[in-house]
Amino acid sequence: RPLYEKMGFQRVSTVTRMTIPCCDDDKLKLVEGITNADVIMDDRSHHADLLQLDQQATGLDRSETLRTLLDYPYVQMATIVQDNKIVIAALVTQHTNSPLVTVGPILGQEEYVPTLLQGIRESLPPRVTDMVLIVSDHPSLVKTLADVGFEIVFEVGAMTMRGPPLPGERDLYLGLIHPTLG
Repeated sequence: RPLYEKMGFQRVSTVTRMTIPCCDDDKLKLVEGITNADVIMDDRSHHADLLQLDQQATGLDRSETLRTLLDYPYVQMATIVQDNKIVIAALVTQHTNSPLVTVGPILGQEEYVPTLLQGIRESLPPRVTDMVLIVSDHPSLVKTLADVGFEIVFEVGAMTMRGPPLPGERDLYLGLIHPTLG
């Protein structure tokens, strides 16, 4: 048995870091009837909806953290909205002095992720070379993204020590903000 099990820890999920170059012309698979044009960048009109969706997905009140992130000029919110309701949303962080962009949290319906990511990718400035995201315990999403060109950088287990299962509707919590922020 691994040492962490001997110490009382239990693996509760898998966290997968993935990346894709932004400079090629490959298109990700799109959802039928939805196009990249349906991805709204810097959607300030739905910040309250993002906070509500995050609390539903994580079971936690992270509104202060998310509001702080949204106040930074290099963080944008990307959404796909249908019938005036968010079906998927993500924060997009363009790092200063870095050619990377990080996407997360990603919240909503899994089938919209490729379209959302393609819309984000097409909106990025030329200096951005790679998109990075951290998938939270969604093996089918990892497979879908790997099939369309994302590279798996690493997979690690998320653990708890005799703790309860993670709160929230985890099927809606697709990508982490950052490994240390959840």
